[in-house]
Amino acid sequence: MASRLFQSTTALSTLKLRASYGQAGNLTGIGAYDRFNNFPGTNLTGLPAITPPRALNNPNVKPEVMTETEAGADMAFLRNRIGLSVTYYNQDIDNLLFNRPSRRRSAAPRW
Repeated sequence: MASRLFQSTTALSTLKLRASYGQAGNLTGIGAYDRFNNFPGTNLTGLPAITPPRALNNPNVKPEVMTETEAGADMAFLRNRIGLSVTYYNQDIDNLLFNRPSRRRSAAPRW
C-alpha cells in the first residue's frame, strides 16, 4: 500500500524516518564517599584525633541522569539525484554533579 503511494509521485524517490530516545545515569562525577561527611583520623601530639571534613557533603545526592532524544528524516528527490537530511537532537542533564570549592573558614574570632 505504501509503496503504491510513493510510486505515484515522481519527485520523491526515497524517504527514511528515524527516531531514538535514551537515558543514562552517572554517579562518578564525585568520589565514592563524597556524599557523606568523612572525618579522617590523624595524630595530634601523640594522641589520636580527627580532622573536620574539607567539604560539607549531602547524603541525599541523586545520580545525574542524561536524557537524549533524536528524530530525523532522509529524503531523495528526482531519482536519487538530490538528497536532503534533517535531524533534531536534544540532550538534557538533570542532577548534574560537580565539586564546588567552599570558603575557607577560620577558627579565629571576629573582633
